[in-house]
Amino acid sequence: MKILFFIILLSSQILFGKSFYLSDIPLPDTQIIDLSIKKCDIKCLKELISDGQVFSFLSKYSDQYNDENLTNSYKTLKLSLNIKGGASVGSVNIALLFPKKIIGRYAISTANSVLAYLLNKNINFKLELFDCQDETLPNIEKT
Repeated sequence: MKILFFIILLSSQILFGKSFYLSDIPLPDTQIIDLSIKKCDIKCLKELISDGQVFSFLSKYSDQYNDENLTNSYKTLKLSLNIKGGASVGSVNIALLFPKKIIGRYAISTANSVLAYLLNKNINFKLELFDCQDETLPNIEKT
């Protein structure tokens, strides 16, 4: 009986084992999209940087601004977030806000995915998780 069990177990591993071939699917790239219709000038960009609104800054920055400090900030952020294959430098603070009551067990897998990505990219980071209970505006603002 034990031999039969072992044979079934071994044959299932052979028949249903994983393949280790490389996929033809192209790797994803990082794009930061500006979802706001508000225009942003140099003063606005400097305010975004000083307020720590990194992704808003990256989405609104353009080469048309001839400001060396903004250009350096843009390049540093691109490198620190490893956008377009840059080396990882600096540090990033990330707050993950999720309604655990609604998404349940996916909250943990989302946090794990973010954590795994940051560790894989060798990014220095501080990650904090916040449970806002549900998606109502008062709970989100309170959290």
